[in-house]
Amino acid sequence: MPTFHPLEFFRPAQIDPHGNINNIAFGKDYRQPRLRLPGTGGIPDVTTYLNDIMLYVPRHSRVTFVPQLDFCAGLGHNSARKHGNGPRYLITNLGQFDFISGIMRLTSFHPGVTIENIQAHTGFNLEISPAVMETTMPTDDEINLLRTVIDPLNIRQLEMLSGAKRREQLHKIIFAEKHNI
Repeated sequence: MPTFHPLEFFRPAQIDPHGNINNIAFGKDYRQPRLRLPGTGGIPDVTTYLNDIMLYVPRHSRVTFVPQLDFCAGLGHNSARKHGNGPRYLITNLGQFDFISGIMRLTSFHPGVTIENIQAHTGFNLEISPAVMETTMPTDDEINLLRTVIDPLNIRQLEMLSGAKRREQLHKIIFAEKHNI
């Protein structure tokens, strides 16, 4: 009988070195947070039993990568874990990481980015893979597939924009959807 092996992607607001994630709130007081976040949305359930969890962060910063979470919404590589494995991989706008040893480890840095730059934007000491290298750029065919088939409205760009630029991109997407472009 065939088995089902789900693959889950999360975009956490905070990540600690072990891949534990927070999407609840920033600040230590739940009743008076500095910022209330979207919430868990099933993260606690899924992260306790799935083996294939991937994380992505469009803006790598010390606000996101912290030594200790304000609140834990999902288990990473944690002694409290009874099932599942915690996150396998993480990709950010600066590099790619794995959790082979249960700790976030840099495996590649994107073109134009340095290891020092990534460390400066991370709130804890990074483990660096001995085989760390520059990220391989996607091929022209892969970029074409992404732009024309997977995301022709460029929705993925919204995650990297804020303010007026984000609003402008939203208007473009809405216009394209309305006019079936």
